[in-house]
Amino acid sequence: MFDPAVRSRIHIMLHYPSPDHTIRRQLWEQKLKPHLQTFKGNLEEALHVVSQYEMNGREISNTVTSAMTIADERLKDMSVEDLQTVLQVWKDSRLVASEEPPNRNRMMLRKMSPWLLRIVIFTLFCGALRVSYIGLRRLKIKLVRLLSGSG
Repeated sequence: MFDPAVRSRIHIMLHYPSPDHTIRRQLWEQKLKPHLQTFKGNLEEALHVVSQYEMNGREISNTVTSAMTIADERLKDMSVEDLQTVLQVWKDSRLVASEEPPNRNRMMLRKMSPWLLRIVIFTLFCGALRVSYIGLRRLKIKLVRLLSGSG
């Protein structure tokens, strides 16, 4: 899954099993509970939906943070739909990553959702500019506006 150049820089790789459904549900609940006041919808229904995705704790945390960013930009409460949007991007990125070279590069653009493609371009753009945190935050807000169709 790693590019050979990246793999050569890793000294030790440790494998740990992905959390099972029960643990994932607990992780989702732990990450969503601080946002209950600004969560639109039924938490139990949301937990049922999101815990189906086989994610690790870092991916779950990143998903909640990204969904909050989308909701904040729209000046609305976070919803299950915001979580599902980020989860779809995550799912699309996993499909692309599972392709074996040399097909990976060719298949990448065909399989990417418009969201994922924009995020990849945004990430490359930010990395090339080495922007500050404030600049990165402003660019992230502009990206969310672009993706939500409001700007």
